[in-house]
Amino acid sequence: MKKLIHLVYVPFTGLGIREYGGDAWFEYRIDIFIKYVLPSLLNQTTKDFVLWISFRPEEQENPLTKQLKHALDKTEIKYILTFDGVMMHDDRGLKHNEDLKERMEKSLAEVKKATEPVIVSFSGDKAELYKPPEWVYKTDLGSDDLFSKEALAEIQKVEPKERGATYYLNGYVMNMVSGQIAEWNRDTSCSKYTVIFPYETFFNAEKHIEYTSELKSHEFLPKVFDAVRLPDKRYMAGVHKGNISTEWENKFRGEEIKGADKVDVMKRFGLCGNYFEMDGHKFVTYLPQDEKREIDMGDFMRIPYTTGIWEPNTTKLVKEILKEGETVVDVGTSVGYFTLLFARQVGEKGKVISVEQGKMQYQYMIHNVKANGYQDRVLAFNNAAWNKDEKMILPILGYKDKNQVCEGRKVDTILKENGVDKVDLIKIDVDGVEPQILEGLIKTFEANPNLKMIIEYYPEYIEGAGSSIETFWKILNKYFKYKKIEGDYGNNYYNIYCQRK
Repeated sequence: MKKLIHLVYVPFTGLGIREYGGDAWFEYRIDIFIKYVLPSLLNQTTKDFVLWISFRPEEQENPLTKQLKHALDKTEIKYILTFDGVMMHDDRGLKHNEDLKERMEKSLAEVKKATEPVIVSFSGDKAELYKPPEWVYKTDLGSDDLFSKEALAEIQKVEPKERGATYYLNGYVMNMVSGQIAEWNRDTSCSKYTVIFPYETFFNAEKHIEYTSELKSHEFLPKVFDAVRLPDKRYMAGVHKGNISTEWENKFRGEEIKGADKVDVMKRFGLCGNYFEMDGHKFVTYLPQDEKREIDMGDFMRIPYTTGIWEPNTTKLVKEILKEGETVVDVGTSVGYFTLLFARQVGEKGKVISVEQGKMQYQYMIHNVKANGYQDRVLAFNNAAWNKDEKMILPILGYKDKNQVCEGRKVDTILKENGVDKVDLIKIDVDGVEPQILEGLIKTFEANPNLKMIIEYYPEYIEGAGSSIETFWKILNKYFKYKKIEGDYGNNYYNIYCQRK
């Protein structure tokens, strides 16, 4: 029988520090949790803990909460959601704690029910009734903070005792906007602490509150509890656009971590060298050579916890029309979602020609192709698809380095140089220069009467890149019959399915 229950407590909404930040703020914090916090919990060396997340009552019917629940359901983490506000030890003087006992009674009843089985074993006709453990370890963790892989196991090794606790001083801080990581050197206990409760005390709201009555703030923990300081560098505070308190420019921030040391830190916190899955394929979360964090995998990392696939209606169409042994051209591959899908569909006898202009996107795509074993059928080119074969300044809207010189190539030229005559499907998604790419594909259009094509139409991006919407439609109308792919995006931009006339 376990001697303790270990709860990792994450207060999500209902903090008294400020009012609810609105659904946009809530959605942003959920994104942060899925992208950073959840991987760090999945990376723990012990799985013997229960994640407890608390919300305001209003979040019980909020669709965003259901998205978070769906994300958790996709993992093996045991979790409990309660909707009675924050069960805070800290900030006891705030207004939101005036009804703390009443709210705590409701939430603790839910937690107890979820962690207390009725029967653990049978011996013949005799049932052995469940006996609760003696201790509850409650570890507080912010919805944007992370633990290193050994953190929870180390907490559980601390001997339980009345008024016992654990705390940290020094850790790391991560700028979740820029990807920078630095040392975080505090002079007082941080907010990632653990209080050790006798079982009966924890689940009795009145005793629980009395037990922590002197804990006015996390800085007081070592003064009011018999607290053990745990090793440094076991937590990482997150700073980002939706922070409540912590900021990057802070007196606690120390030396920035770079290079191989940064990679090692990210691995310990579950952020590097790991993979997530979409539609049966593995995708790397972070590459060490992406030192400036140019590629934000956050949009992709959320997909497994929501729809499960990227652009679901376009993906469905590809699976219907693309056959084994066919040849596909993927222009603007990004990290390779559709390249991998195409490679699986065409099989060992097929071929995928992938063209990606971004140097770092190309590195991610190549890595993902190899990770999924498709290097035998994918030909990849780090070029900017264009209407001429020339060096060029990439005019893609929103590209990080707008002055990057790229090797522009017509797709017609790439195919000719590699002996590709027959093409069955082309997909183009380049955020603005689609008209120029179409001009560089005329020979391929004319040589393939059964050609199919999927192309993104985003007029704002086309105009922003200095391209011609008129040219876009002129070429489509000359060579294709087409229809809008419904459902993946809105009315202002969408994918178009084209078939040669």
